[in-house]
Amino acid sequence: MEWEYKLHHQPLMTKLPLTGKGGLKNYEENIKKSEKEINNIAKEGWELFSSHVTAFNMLVYIFRRSKN
Repeated sequence: MEWEYKLHHQPLMTKLPLTGKGGLKNYEENIKKSEKEINNIAKEGWELFSSHVTAFNMLVYIFRRSKN
């Protein structure tokens, strides 16, 4: 039980060397790249979603106007 706790709660930084492939600097750069990619995907997804919502609202508006 105790070794499981240590295994799961040991910070990842202590296991990484400072330089080289898989090193701390490389790890930090990869995190920054991943954050940028995630932000871009989220932005694209939000734009797509909001355009669909806008189109749906326009259809609802047209449908309601045509009933009156």
